[in-house]
Amino acid sequence: MRLGMLVDAACDLPLPFIAQNSIRVVPIPIRIGDREVVDVRDEDITRKFYDLVLGTGVTTATIHPYAGEQLEALFLPRLAIDFDYVICLTVASQRSPIFESMQKFAFQMLTKYKPLRQAAGASGPFAMRVFDSRNLFAAQGVQVMELARLIRADTPVARILQRMEEIVPQTYGYIVPSDLQYLHARERAHGETNRALIGHALRNALDLKPVMRCFRGETEAVAKVRHFAAAAERIFANVTREIERGLLVPFVNLSYGGDWAAMAQLRGFAVLARTASRHGVEVHWSHLSMAAGVDVGPGALTVGIVAQPHSFS
Repeated sequence: MRLGMLVDAACDLPLPFIAQNSIRVVPIPIRIGDREVVDVRDEDITRKFYDLVLGTGVTTATIHPYAGEQLEALFLPRLAIDFDYVICLTVASQRSPIFESMQKFAFQMLTKYKPLRQAAGASGPFAMRVFDSRNLFAAQGVQVMELARLIRADTPVARILQRMEEIVPQTYGYIVPSDLQYLHARERAHGETNRALIGHALRNALDLKPVMRCFRGETEAVAKVRHFAAAAERIFANVTREIERGLLVPFVNLSYGGDWAAMAQLRGFAVLARTASRHGVEVHWSHLSMAAGVDVGPGALTVGIVAQPHSFS
């Protein structure tokens, strides 16, 4: 059986990993005024977007995911012919309508694939399953890494589906925003209260960075740390601890909205990398997606692991 993987462009994965595992990416259009740029996880386009849009203080970009006929035109023929079964993982449904759109598209696929496969000489039925990752960015990506590992190991489809059901509720995503002015501007545009504005001004003066955790679709602050580097170090320390306790999948996935070389020099990352190597855990990193940058701002760090129940310390 030919198994395919489909993710939206908000899913942070290294480009070589996407290419090596034949992962198909659903583009995400982003509007800036009367212009539109499409996030297709192209490294050059992503860096230009950060430099020329987010890096210049633009806070009015909005995300407008594809749906309906647009998804059909992009993927219906290719998926129906290239694969027998497609597994799709989307960014958390609580934060985006992409999951709902992909579910509708999967139903459309089932009603329209037969003549396409017959014309291409492909035998047998086609099926598609859509999972809500219930997480964001690098944490969505770590689920795809496990999915790819299972497919490479020729795991039966029923077991793959069962495994994805198991890991989704055990996936932890950690996020440290860097540009609080950016987040403040977007919150203010959505009616932030005066009391919240005062709180933001104080946090900005003290350079307090919130450490956000996304778990089972809910995002909350689990710490406030003075300075971005110190917040990143706290995340690295917590992930290192979970590696030592034993992760539920052998991957740590990170993404950063800036130059990764600078991130890798921060305190705590080298220890994380050495600990992962000792425990047979792969560490992957990529540039934060354009869609994620619109959501959490430039310079943000996101980390994803599938782990035993734990608290952030």
